[in-house]
Amino acid sequence: MPDTSAGAGADARSDSAGAVAVADAAAEPGTQLSLDRIVRAAIALADAEGLEALHMRRLAAYLGAGTMSLYRHVSGRDDLIDHMVALALGEEPQPGTLPVGWRAGLEYTARRDWGLYQRHPWILQYAMVGSRMRWNHNAAADGERALSAFDGLGLSIHEQANLLLTITGFTQGMALIHANDVELTRRTGLTDEQWWNETRHQIPASEFADAYPRLAHAFGDQPPLTVNLQQRFDEGIKGILDGIGARLATRTETVGTSNATEATDS
Repeated sequence: MPDTSAGAGADARSDSAGAVAVADAAAEPGTQLSLDRIVRAAIALADAEGLEALHMRRLAAYLGAGTMSLYRHVSGRDDLIDHMVALALGEEPQPGTLPVGWRAGLEYTARRDWGLYQRHPWILQYAMVGSRMRWNHNAAADGERALSAFDGLGLSIHEQANLLLTITGFTQGMALIHANDVELTRRTGLTDEQWWNETRHQIPASEFADAYPRLAHAFGDQPPLTVNLQQRFDEGIKGILDGIGARLATRTETVGTSNATEATDS
């Protein structure tokens, strides 16, 4: 999993580096277009410059092909994105042996998703849990494996969905901070830390502290949020899993008490 302790923005590529990455993805041996070659080049372009930079004409130019030739493999941009999402979700094979226990299973899900969103920030809006997510075999395999963490706990599907959403919602929220920083770094040329160091001195410290004492105390001379994003993610996941553990323990005690009462009454 990528290390973001030095700041999420530090991982953002410059335009020139992005162009090289896309060129490398496009320059496979031979000149024959294939769906796989097109999709990999599209992912490299989106990684380097954002999904808004992905246009069929531009992608064709990177591939050294005519724009219309792409349509022999995909019906359009939306279809291309579907293939990009499916391929990106399948980059990391499913584990040969499932994590043992609910905690290990949920933590694996969180860290797997966290790594995916860091490699491909653009995918966040397309891979989020929802009724209109882009379903494919890789997404289904992810969901099936994630839900296996609840095997043997006796939870209803509603309870399972709520607990899984707690984990995925936190992960996606943290990933949005990373994705926003990557985009701002791409647009401004400044990492979050560089921007903070340049602008914090412009804030009228005394006026700010007097008007917003809690906020001033919370931030003060602290580095920007993204600098320690990995640490914050690690601590947050631990806290959430601790909370789920406490909830499951309470539920077990309640069920045990109920069963004991029923046995006594009978």
